[in-house]
Amino acid sequence: MKRCKGLLSLCIALGIISCGPASQTRTSSYTSSKPYSASYTSNVNPLKNLLSIDMMAGDFRGGLAWVHVGNREGYIDRTGKFAIQPQYEMAGDFYEGLAWVKVGGRYGYINKKGEMVIQPQFEQAFNFNQGLATVRIGNRYGYINRTGTMVINAVFKSCGIFSEGYAWVRSESDLEGYIDKKGAFAVIPQYQLCGDFSEGLAWVGVGNRYGYINKAGQYVINPQYIACGEFMEGLARFRDVSGSEGVINKKGEVILSPRWRALGDFYEGLTWAIDYNGLIGFIDRTGTYKVQPKYNWTGNYSGGIVRVCYGGSVNNVTKRIVGGRWGFIDKNGTTILEHNYDDACDFKEGFARVVKGNEWGFINRTGAFIFKSSEWN
Repeated sequence: MKRCKGLLSLCIALGIISCGPASQTRTSSYTSSKPYSASYTSNVNPLKNLLSIDMMAGDFRGGLAWVHVGNREGYIDRTGKFAIQPQYEMAGDFYEGLAWVKVGGRYGYINKKGEMVIQPQFEQAFNFNQGLATVRIGNRYGYINRTGTMVINAVFKSCGIFSEGYAWVRSESDLEGYIDKKGAFAVIPQYQLCGDFSEGLAWVGVGNRYGYINKAGQYVINPQYIACGEFMEGLARFRDVSGSEGVINKKGEVILSPRWRALGDFYEGLTWAIDYNGLIGFIDRTGTYKVQPKYNWTGNYSGGIVRVCYGGSVNNVTKRIVGGRWGFIDKNGTTILEHNYDDACDFKEGFARVVKGNEWGFINRTGAFIFKSSEWN
């Protein structure tokens, strides 16, 4: 899961804590001082006394989404019908055609036909990326390929996904570096913290400052920021010593001077921005507001639509927003779906997870339900 330092609203607004199970992606240095470990809870058993959409369903990926029905999990297709019947203790999203599932207390992988292609044998398993997936054996992590063969031994205290051919790992020295897909160190462990490679660069932490390196381990932007994010669409957010946030390009040139309380990553040309009144709007690459700041919580644009919320506060157990009213807007700020939802996630592959009253399910872009929990639970 992404770690966040300072503003909890920053984490929630990113849409990572508030929507979706924890992942290994580490896209920003907005973290706590607690050492990162892939041993976080990736999909906790659903809490029957709390309606949390993250515990009841996943996003559509590759045409399928996992759902929790009764005390088991299975997968529905785009019509809302079961493609794989509920039978697993837990289930994950499909990545590269495979999804992890928990059976008998162990983790393995299935294909989209529901066939077990890697038998349950691991104490923890994560999503495939670039042909490899992290698994836990004992208290150490390594990587398997799509046949289930251990190709990089489980020797790391924690590790990330492979991105652009490299993955960050934490060594026994509690320093981090990068390995290639053969398990050889491309950049030796020397950083307190480091992130995934994106657009050829990765952020790294030295002492209490962050900068960016290339794949040769050379500094392209020297450590100077209090916090920073990965490059997306050629830009990255950063926090300076004043605590304000701005945007830089891949040369380290300041494109938008620090003047916001918090910023997100750019998606489809826009990023959310929190002003010093605590309100959220969306700005373009010039810093011009395309959606004026008036919301309390939000997500990221996907297919030209984003979820936004008025009011609400964070539930300390589920880490989701309660008491707010969610709706969806387009890039002009025009309301597409009214604020009728108690909880909502961003659209993925044309569908969004929502909670309305005591019911949860998936809606399409017109707001019509394709799956309702009341039909199955």
